Amino acid sequence: MSIYNTPLEERFGEKLEELREGKNMTREQLADQVGLTARHIAALERGERRPTLNTMEKLLRTLGAPTEWLIYPEFEEQNARLREISHLAATFSDEQQEFLLGMMRLMRKQKYGGGSIAARRSAVAISHDADILRRPARLRASGSSQMQ
Repeated sequence: MSIYNTPLEERFGEKLEELREGKNMTREQLADQVGLTARHIAALERGERRPTLNTMEKLLRTLGAPTEWLIYPEFEEQNARLREISHLAATFSDEQQEFLLGMMRLMRKQKYGGGSIAARRSAVAISHDADILRRPARLRASGSSQMQ
């Protein structure tokens, strides 16, 4: 790797090689599919060249790679827990997703020392929302106005 690369650029080269090898592709095969040379692919993997946005998009699409891994290394495809959370959340209603986001934000605040009175009030509000979400839809509409 070049000493002038940023962590993002280094990660891109490393991940590009890992993804290509994971697909059992040679540099030549990948280069043919995206319209580059094998030498260009090798230079990208070693961090000697920087991809244009157009090239990066072609590479990611060809390799079937999510863009998240590039910017958020913690969102690796190998992280089964995050993948499961993402897949489960995609099946939730908008209300359930909002509730989940609220809980996650509350947990993040508490983790970083934000366990203030406001955070405890948020927990009570979220708990109330959880009770409402557990009710059947027909009761939610009438019950939520009574509780306020």
